[in-house]
Amino acid sequence: MKRSSHLILIAILLTAVAAGCRSSREATRTEAPSVLPESASLRQHYENLVKSYGEWTDVNVPVSIAISSPQNVSVSGRVSMVRGKLIDISMRMFGFEVGRIYITPDSMYMKMKPGKTYMAEPYSIVSSHVPLSIENVQDMLIGRMFMLGDNKPGGAGYGSFDVESSGGKSDEWLAIPKKQPSKAHYGFAVGYDDIVRTLMIAVTGTDVVCTAKYGDCGYWATVGELASSVDVNVTGKNRVQVSLQWKWASAKWNEGVDTRWTEPSGYRRVKVADMLKKGISE
Repeated sequence: MKRSSHLILIAILLTAVAAGCRSSREATRTEAPSVLPESASLRQHYENLVKSYGEWTDVNVPVSIAISSPQNVSVSGRVSMVRGKLIDISMRMFGFEVGRIYITPDSMYMKMKPGKTYMAEPYSIVSSHVPLSIENVQDMLIGRMFMLGDNKPGGAGYGSFDVESSGGKSDEWLAIPKKQPSKAHYGFAVGYDDIVRTLMIAVTGTDVVCTAKYGDCGYWATVGELASSVDVNVTGKNRVQVSLQWKWASAKWNEGVDTRWTEPSGYRRVKVADMLKKGISE
């Protein structure tokens, strides 16, 4: 269990700061978004997509977490989020918490009960390399288009993206943010049903590519389109495949989230590099 728990935590941490997507149906639509005619322009498609994104302040939702690479492991969990302020992921096996990830605009924490180790680092270890805001991470996790550094789902408007029809697939259009970070390149493929299908992030100067496949989704009248699951495939020297299956039917929206990080007693603090090495090698 010790190695499995480490792998779960590392994969979820990669998910939280790398990409989000959706693939399978768990919810049904309660309200259908508007369907544009075939003659609609790409600008109209983009604006229709952004219009489907409802606002929210906080959410508490159960989740199932599974890793298929580097090995098969599954746990249950619960995710609490406050928009722009925190992401709290608690992971459980056999009814007991085995790990936790807690992210704020200032700090990142990760705790592993097996081995009794924890990490506490400034969020700048991520944001100093890529301008990834907490809002960006939250939009990735629930399956929404975003633009790095902009806090609105859908980005800063149509003019902030290069939007064009997909050459390879006639049923998709592409949205590539015009402003790209120096150390990565990213973009979205969207269906003409105006649901994001794919997010791809390539790390400059490396063979590391993170691909997120977006499939079916649930539509919730109060908050708009949501991912039914989050499936991430990271390729490179160390391959990671992780899936979060959301239980949106049991989610509590905008009821207030009271959660905070407390330094665990009796745990040994380690650096993020040591924790990643430990999780992969044990």
